[in-house]
Amino acid sequence: MVPTRNVGMMDKAMNMTQNQYFAWLGNAARLLLITAIPPLSGCITIAGDQLADVKPVPGKIRPAVQETVGAFAFHLDGGKMITSNKAGRMLNDEILDRWQESGFIYGHNYVEASNFPDASVYRITLSGHQEGDSSIFLQIISGLTLTAIPYYVDTKYNVHYSLQNARSGCVFEAEASDSFNTIVGLLMLPAAPFGQGGRSATYDRLANHLYAQLVEQGAFDIHEPCRDDGKSMIFSVEDRLKDADRLKSEGFISEEEYQKMRAIILKDSPLK
Repeated sequence: MVPTRNVGMMDKAMNMTQNQYFAWLGNAARLLLITAIPPLSGCITIAGDQLADVKPVPGKIRPAVQETVGAFAFHLDGGKMITSNKAGRMLNDEILDRWQESGFIYGHNYVEASNFPDASVYRITLSGHQEGDSSIFLQIISGLTLTAIPYYVDTKYNVHYSLQNARSGCVFEAEASDSFNTIVGLLMLPAAPFGQGGRSATYDRLANHLYAQLVEQGAFDIHEPCRDDGKSMIFSVEDRLKDADRLKSEGFISEEEYQKMRAIILKDSPLK
């Protein structure tokens, strides 16, 4: 007769072995899906419905921004292939590239660990989480059948942007949540070249909602300093002209855009 204490330890060891086995089997199937199957399968994406389509009104200032990844968590059922920081950087690129293409900003640069350079004015920190819900069992079956049986991944985003204006000391917050569903399978191959609209639509909505919230708060306007500790830097004509010179010298704007910006700065009545 085996003592109760030993039985409990044996059950625990057996459970650990089972968990490790299924984790190994899931990773093996996912590796097969990633390496061998993609040429034989396709995917389509379907956008979520949490956000409506919006068209933001551009802010008065079109800055270059510095961006970083803060407390951002990434989870994918079956095991993630990239780090949370990498997932956050990829999400930032999707959103800020859209801002740049829409003419909302001149450009954006990644900064590690919030080490913003002293010269940067507009500083964005991403936080939130990304969830990838999927059936590990279905992934395994799909892999074993060479995706004749499709599998899915439901990607959900909760995105929080904190935009700091280092000159005024003001901090603006925006948040948005949305999702898209990816279906991968052999039958999806003919539709794959045309089936990425759902993913793109979700990123469009996230980008537009985040920007619209920040614009409504005046994040891209000239505003009073938010700090009273004597360290706030105020937008003066000289400061704005220096920013324009920097944008031109760093290649963010053309000579024509630079001259237009100078004309606007000299015409406006900024805070002195």
